[in-house]
Amino acid sequence: MDTNDLRGLLHDQSVATNLTPEGMWRTAQRRKAARRRAGAITAVVAVTLAASASAIYLYGGSFNPNPPVLATPSSPASPTPSGSPSQEPTTPAATLMPVPASPTIGEPNPKPLDGCTRAFSESWSAALEAAPTLDALPGGTVLKSGARVAVHGTDADTLKWHGPGADSQEQVIDDRASYQNGTYRSDGRYVVYLGADDRLKVWDDQAANDPAKVLDTGEIDFASADWQLSNGQLWIMHWIESDSARGGKLYHLDLAAGGAPKLVDEFANSILGRSFDGRAQVLSDRRAVFVSPDGAQEPAPESWGEKVALERSGEIYVLGVFGTEDPSTWLYHPGWKELYLIEGGASRDGNGVAGFSGLEGEWVALGDNGVLNLRQNFVMQADSAQPSTYLIEGFEGNRYLVREWDTSDGTRHRKAVKFSDLPPVGVEGCS
Repeated sequence: MDTNDLRGLLHDQSVATNLTPEGMWRTAQRRKAARRRAGAITAVVAVTLAASASAIYLYGGSFNPNPPVLATPSSPASPTPSGSPSQEPTTPAATLMPVPASPTIGEPNPKPLDGCTRAFSESWSAALEAAPTLDALPGGTVLKSGARVAVHGTDADTLKWHGPGADSQEQVIDDRASYQNGTYRSDGRYVVYLGADDRLKVWDDQAANDPAKVLDTGEIDFASADWQLSNGQLWIMHWIESDSARGGKLYHLDLAAGGAPKLVDEFANSILGRSFDGRAQVLSDRRAVFVSPDGAQEPAPESWGEKVALERSGEIYVLGVFGTEDPSTWLYHPGWKELYLIEGGASRDGNGVAGFSGLEGEWVALGDNGVLNLRQNFVMQADSAQPSTYLIEGFEGNRYLVREWDTSDGTRHRKAVKFSDLPPVGVEGCS
């Protein structure tokens, strides 16, 4: 990923930024493809169509982190959720909430791409080859059930559910939900999105035949709000501008219990990051803090600095930086002496995008550069004769290794296999 791609994702973000490895990767890929198209058009028509080439670049490649939405809800459901912060927040030591155990991974070499490299596993290639071929875009979000949700249509105005498999059923969740009206979030079961009437809605994959429900969010203006969820816990940050600072009111709602969101706390100069373990992650005054539904706060480890967590597998967190042009990401583990750098940039052949594109246990996807094993510190490279992009997506305990490639007609395809179905792979054949 280059600095322009990551800048649009991690620089001064506020509303509806999809801060996940997949969201970052999709944006980088769209911009890379757009630059190719713009360059080709410019080379052919030179000056006469320069303006047209610029327009194609902007339309095809841009990612708007702040989708325009209606500033005033057409019909507020109820008064603004009331209440004061649930309690005076406590601030325990920065240990982070216990997470599911993962295989022990020793302190890794800080320069993995300079180390051992081997060919891509034949058994993994065979498993991917046997998987059904799907259209890569829109990739959507893989749910815990194995189904996917994705936006469709010329104006990305339809949110659909896709059952597992190549010949799966499809179901329209909402035909008036779009990136123009805010993106969607999912925790693997619930999907929360903004409808065309500027009302926040929730759809439950465990009740897939039921329509989405409108949430009672009162007069929260989603032109200046963002939301995240995990483990069925929805968090909403509503920003209030002032002359001195940008304050944010943090609301919480247990989706299974229902009701209206409750005010938990207020933060100065705040950004809502991805949530984990049902807790909100708030970047306040450039430092991350995790907030529980009862208002308890736990600051991120000191070594994170101004970084924010984008993803997690076991005890390993993936970190990114707000407010800089650095395209790199870092891995954090409480047992490591320092953060582990995954540099971003061009792929090995110089024609693709390389950098972090997903994590599962000891495996890290590196985009066009293949996959990295943290435990044994080796990289499996794809066959250069068959260029591919590798990603890891899904939710903890149900993650998929994804291979994507382009055909001669420019169509992008994908195959995906659950990590639990992949055979063990070792360092054999490294050089």
